[in-house]
Amino acid sequence: MILRVATLDDDPGTQAVVHIWTSHDAPWLDDEPGAPGYPEWPPGR
Repeated sequence: MILRVATLDDDPGTQAVVHIWTSHDAPWLDDEPGAPGYPEWPPGR
């Protein structure tokens, strides 16, 4: 599932397990520690 953070009104109560398209991240975005990140799609996609 791809979830765009700007679509949330409340805390979903879950943690991210992977970050994709990090090449498009805003400079202020703080990624979830420990979750792998990929500039585009993860390998094997």
